[in-house]
Amino acid sequence: MLRRDEPPNLWPSRACNTCDCPEACHDLPEHSVLTLPRYYYQGYLDELIEEGKWTLEELAGHPNLKPRHQNYIQAAQAGEPYVDTSEVRDALTELEYPLYFLDFEAIDYALPPFEGTSPWEKVPFQYSLHVVEEGQPLGREEVAHEEFLWTGEGGDPRRPLAERLLEDIGPEGSIVVYNATFERGILEDLQEAFPQWEDRFESYTHRLWDQGEIFQDGHYVHPSQKGSWSLKTVLPAFDPDLKYGDLDVQEGMEAVVQYSRMISPETSDSEAREIQEDLLAYCEQDTWAMVVIHRSLTELL
Repeated sequence: MLRRDEPPNLWPSRACNTCDCPEACHDLPEHSVLTLPRYYYQGYLDELIEEGKWTLEELAGHPNLKPRHQNYIQAAQAGEPYVDTSEVRDALTELEYPLYFLDFEAIDYALPPFEGTSPWEKVPFQYSLHVVEEGQPLGREEVAHEEFLWTGEGGDPRRPLAERLLEDIGPEGSIVVYNATFERGILEDLQEAFPQWEDRFESYTHRLWDQGEIFQDGHYVHPSQKGSWSLKTVLPAFDPDLKYGDLDVQEGMEAVVQYSRMISPETSDSEAREIQEDLLAYCEQDTWAMVVIHRSLTELL
């Protein structure tokens, strides 16, 4: 393929967004049909491409556009965020203090090494937790932070993680996560694994509040997101200086790989300690990012 004189004649797709050299195949503006948020479902994106419609200007009045698409187009064309203040305010009023900003890291094994786990079950080995009291300053030094990372070689991390989590999260207050599906699944698995704490973990799942829904539903849209609502693309809209690129571990799959290296008997003690620091910094970044977003949204309203 690389030896060909001309590139293959393929329709561009949403995958072009993450391509390192899209200009070899096409020349599209920064915001186009490929960056429409969640528009690739049900073949709608393919229809637009077949119609030869690539730019946002060509989409005016298109029947398949949902409100989140219209909001994105408005933000992209105006060059500034679109904010549905009513929806954002309604979402924030659901929160009950204290706020627990929670993020897990988990590993899934094809061959489950621990009794009571199944193939590809997500086994949590780490979490970060920022705790915000009502009315307190939201600077990094003022907000309490708790964290856990299992470093025991070969042992099941779930029980020590569960015991620590029960100490760190109190009986009241919202548990703020980003994309609640993952954290809810972890908590439900812990509830099943440790029936003696079933009521506590069940209460945690009922107290989950998904910060990501504000961006997924298009209530806040920044042009820099380019149609994505992932935490790593939303965060720069609120704090461009807080970058994942400055970390040695920058995403979840990399965290799993590094964790596997850290607990390996072939890894030296000094290297394991370095990996441990990198994992703690990465997980803390996720929960602090949610605090920064919460602070900014609150100030905005």
